[in-house]
Amino acid sequence: MKKYIIHLCMVLSIVIASLGFGGGNVLANYGLETMQTAQQIDVNKIYEGMLNGSGDYQDYYKFTIPSSGLVTFNINNYPGHQWDYEILDSNGNIFSEGHTNYYSNALGVTASRVGLPKGTYYININENFNTKDKKYYFAVYFNASSTVETEFNNTSITANTISTNTKIKGEIQYSSDYDYYKFTLPEDGVITLNMSQKANLAWDLTLINADGEEYFTTTTSYSTNVTKPLQKTVGLPKGTYYLLIDDDFNSEFDPYEFSVNYHKTSTYEKEFNNNAQSANKISTGKLYQGHMQYGSDVDYYTFSVTKPTVVELQMNRKPYMAWDVALYNSNGDELGYFTTQSGQFAKGVEIAKFNLPAGNYYISVDDDYNSTNQPYSFIVKQKSSSISSKSLKVTNHVGKADTVTIGSLI
Repeated sequence: MKKYIIHLCMVLSIVIASLGFGGGNVLANYGLETMQTAQQIDVNKIYEGMLNGSGDYQDYYKFTIPSSGLVTFNINNYPGHQWDYEILDSNGNIFSEGHTNYYSNALGVTASRVGLPKGTYYININENFNTKDKKYYFAVYFNASSTVETEFNNTSITANTISTNTKIKGEIQYSSDYDYYKFTLPEDGVITLNMSQKANLAWDLTLINADGEEYFTTTTSYSTNVTKPLQKTVGLPKGTYYLLIDDDFNSEFDPYEFSVNYHKTSTYEKEFNNNAQSANKISTGKLYQGHMQYGSDVDYYTFSVTKPTVVELQMNRKPYMAWDVALYNSNGDELGYFTTQSGQFAKGVEIAKFNLPAGNYYISVDDDYNSTNQPYSFIVKQKSSSISSKSLKVTNHVGKADTVTIGSLI
């Protein structure tokens, strides 16, 4: 009997330590059986309760958080005994739910994390298996934060508004849960999405605009060798956008972290520019950058020359990848075409020259080999034309300066 009491005390001390307060004060409180009669509790304190059976099969507790933040619910595990629990609001909407571990090696606590806006919430603890007259211990922890996902954000209408260049934390509550985030770009620019990656689980990420048009869908790596976050870059015009994060494989109940990093620029490709009609307008003499979002993505650019001009189109080279580049006039006639070098020693730029009359022109860039999700850069330069001997007239004068007359540069 003495050994049993010592063992029970040891188990209790482990449970209390697992709940987060070491040997802190355990407040004896017993929940009531309906939401209307729920007992008020404080966050960041440990409570105990018991289901007595004979009609007492669930306990309700009520807590309030003063601002948005992360709520973590901890309840003890006990071999041979199992409790179910829910975190819900006054309308019965369930934010998180689960059950304790009842296996013979069960130790510590079962924890559920969920981001919630300020307000009043309820804990429902009920019987699953063999809980009669067995004490349970639990605590509700709260950390105020403006950078934690808050439920419910399952649609674009209820999306969490986030700031760019800020780390955001979230968690998928169940396999069909959707987390939507909303952000606004005040000017044209480029964003890079950084998303955590973890071995043996994966998230899907989709970027859309206010009209529901999709820019990309990508999936994090679940390789056991993954060490770096996923990065996805896209140029966008000013406006409002939505990021959807959902489960791809085994990612429910596992926290993720991401940021939408943004900087303003007028020299980065802006989607959608997949045809000549939606081509990005560019200026000669400026370096531009772009990014193929998927294998069949094509980026179009347009520029003008006001007089007959020699134009030099320069496109970067990179080892083991290649881009196809074409030049068209306003009638859609192809004036030239080249593919960048892709060998292991590829470097510098690919150069193509064109003699162009005044008019509007279009450049298309698309993947030839392995260039999807790889940044590229190019520039359109107007070059000085060579002088034809037929256009050059030299007059020698005796006793005064000679004269040179140029008829035409083209």
